Amino acid sequence: PASTFTMGTPNDLMVGRYGDGWYVNQTPTRSVRLSAFALDRREVTVRQFARFLSYACGTICFDGRMPIETSGDGYLPKEGTEDLPISWVDWRSAHWYCQWAGKRLPTEAEWERAAAGENTRPWPWGDAYGPRCTVASHSFDGGRCAHAVQSVTSRAEGATDDGINNLSGNVAEWAHDWYAPYGAEDAENPKGPENGVHRVVRGGSFLT
Repeated sequence: PASTFTMGTPNDLMVGRYGDGWYVNQTPTRSVRLSAFALDRREVTVRQFARFLSYACGTICFDGRMPIETSGDGYLPKEGTEDLPISWVDWRSAHWYCQWAGKRLPTEAEWERAAAGENTRPWPWGDAYGPRCTVASHSFDGGRCAHAVQSVTSRAEGATDDGINNLSGNVAEWAHDWYAPYGAEDAENPKGPENGVHRVVRGGSFLT
């Protein structure tokens, strides 16, 4: 629903939610008002992206590192990968996929609102204890929860109150925005700068 929430991390923290030093990418905090929007509850699967390749984008959006193989009928998921989240997708292809599916990439503010909730949770699952392998597939000092991406239905215990899965860990997600430090002023439906060098990536992965 439409709501106002606090976006970002306080800039007086020595260590932020995403590790020593990284919090500067999410400062300063500001009040953001968003209109109502929808976000898929699960990451895009290999099966869904293979269908997009077959019926829309083809070789332009295909990366040989994807668990997808070509066939006379187009593109098919490799056996056993159908319900894994698609990876090795560049921003342009992600944008085109969303258009083909009748959707769009979320703005960075929408992504953070979905992850943090109206009450600005410290983590998608709500508590202040940080990632654990039961709620997010991630890496930590000494190891990682998994050595490959997991199904889009995995780590259901780490879902948001709205039932959105894997906003932290597994695979990272593209946002619509060009990357830039947060503005200090309050904002309504912010969409980031008009241009830039890098696009925003959120959520981390099983490797981070």
